[in-house]
Amino acid sequence: MAFTEQNKADAYLFFVLAFNAAPGTVYGGQIVEAYESGMTTAEIVAEYTTKEQFLKLYPASQTNAEFATSLVNTVASTLTAASVKAAAVADIQAALTAGWTKAQVITQILGNLAKKNVADAEWGTTVAQVNNKVAVAQALTEGAKALNTTDVTLLQSPVKTVTQDPATVATAIKGAGDLAAKLDNLLATAKDKATFAAALDLDGNGVADGLTSANVQAQVTADVTAKAGLVTVAGWAVANTAAVNKAAVDAAKATNSAAVAVAEAQVLVKQADAKTAGVTDAQIAQSAALTAAVKATADNVTLAAAQQAVAHAEVKASLSAADQLTFPAVAPTGEVTGYVKLNAGTGKLELDTSAATKVTAANQALVSALVAKAQAKLDADTASTNAVNAKNTFTTSLDADVAPLTPKADAIAAIDTAKAAVLTEQAKNPAIDKTLAAYEAAKANNDKLVVLDKAIADAEKAFTDAGFTKPVEATGALVATAGDDTYFAVGANSTIGSFGLLGKDSIYVGKGYEVNASADLKKGDDSKLEVFFKVNGGNTDVYIEQKAFGSSDATAAAGNANIAKITLTGVVADKLVLKDGFVTIAA
Repeated sequence: MAFTEQNKADAYLFFVLAFNAAPGTVYGGQIVEAYESGMTTAEIVAEYTTKEQFLKLYPASQTNAEFATSLVNTVASTLTAASVKAAAVADIQAALTAGWTKAQVITQILGNLAKKNVADAEWGTTVAQVNNKVAVAQALTEGAKALNTTDVTLLQSPVKTVTQDPATVATAIKGAGDLAAKLDNLLATAKDKATFAAALDLDGNGVADGLTSANVQAQVTADVTAKAGLVTVAGWAVANTAAVNKAAVDAAKATNSAAVAVAEAQVLVKQADAKTAGVTDAQIAQSAALTAAVKATADNVTLAAAQQAVAHAEVKASLSAADQLTFPAVAPTGEVTGYVKLNAGTGKLELDTSAATKVTAANQALVSALVAKAQAKLDADTASTNAVNAKNTFTTSLDADVAPLTPKADAIAAIDTAKAAVLTEQAKNPAIDKTLAAYEAAKANNDKLVVLDKAIADAEKAFTDAGFTKPVEATGALVATAGDDTYFAVGANSTIGSFGLLGKDSIYVGKGYEVNASADLKKGDDSKLEVFFKVNGGNTDVYIEQKAFGSSDATAAAGNANIAKITLTGVVADKLVLKDGFVTIAA
């Protein structure tokens, strides 16, 4: 049976009367199919009054009087006289008491209003209001402004604002806008934030730290209070303007530069003092090396003992496992029978071959070679130390008394101390610069977060200003409410419990997506944005590509940037459908 203009008029009038809402493309399509199948308006009304959406508005537990009052208040304009509405409530209540169904009552009211016009003394303003609401309902069901949702709250919001004033028609349509466009805007801004979070590495360890206002603010705080570079800058504070903080930093750097100049002048003073003490220009030029040479002269007395310890360890390692157990763990100083010994008279390392030794004839050649190696190292170290001291005019001997060298050593040490002070002051400015860069990076992250959060808030406000329910980001663990929930996929992994259990829930993935019938991620089409519905025990995993080739170059593991997974607990995969960017459970 063909769908007629009268059918269309009846359908819009019914939705306005029963739901105070626009049908939208989903319910509108269902009504067209019902008429084309041969159903009458009365039969369609009767069918819809059994639906969950109707029962939410008019619970079966309502008394006849409560239902009559709710229906009249929904239909009548605010200018309709109280006595007229009371009479209508009484008529409806009487009809229900006489055995009429709610569907029959609505069908009768529909017919009665169709016969009245705006000039009617009692119901004229209501007729004008209903006509205006029908105009809005049609605009939000057909054409560019059509709402593609089963969320009754979203379908009601713009219609509820319409009165008998014709101006409210354009206002309602403009306020409603295109739901998909609004969701696209919200989805885009949320994905921008998700992308920013995925790239944000606050501690510089190469792993994204995620994104919350708390951890970004903590980063800013840490880069201000935990870094000495800025804490020591007088007058610098987070609350200051950029200009004030710049002036404080510039002043601190100027102070440090002046301190560098003072420290450098002190080096010249200490060099002059060293010359007075008899240190040559050549020695001043290599003051650090000369100081080390003084230390090496004193250290020569311990070289032999050190080499004995090395030889001891190497000899022990060459022994059998059994002999190692009884071999002394630490090489004592002096001459000890039974292993490597130091000849105090010659200063040479020797191998004890007495009867008590653990060195057997079989490994004596090897152990002797190890001792000879240690002795060679001792000789080389001693010669090197003596050469350094000789070059710097210091007398060297294992038995040398270094006390006469003290005046020169002190003068040279004073030069080194002055030079270290220069380095300390020179390091302050780079430290301030490094800390400032870290703070500014943190501040930039915070500023970026503020911009992203404002963009999301603005996109959400477009919904709330139009009376819509704010969609929820599909991220983390979620549970659907008793209402018609709208989730939007932001590229994060999530789990949604009770999806479609209590309301007509939907997930908005965005325009341009297709369902991959194979449900096999390895069989994705690299030229298309695809959604996969995959059975996971008693649940369904909804895989959403973030790029057309997302399923070919990436797994669906948590945190993957190219494909996201939303697990719908208790949902059967073959019940899911994708239409106009919305994933829903088929009716």
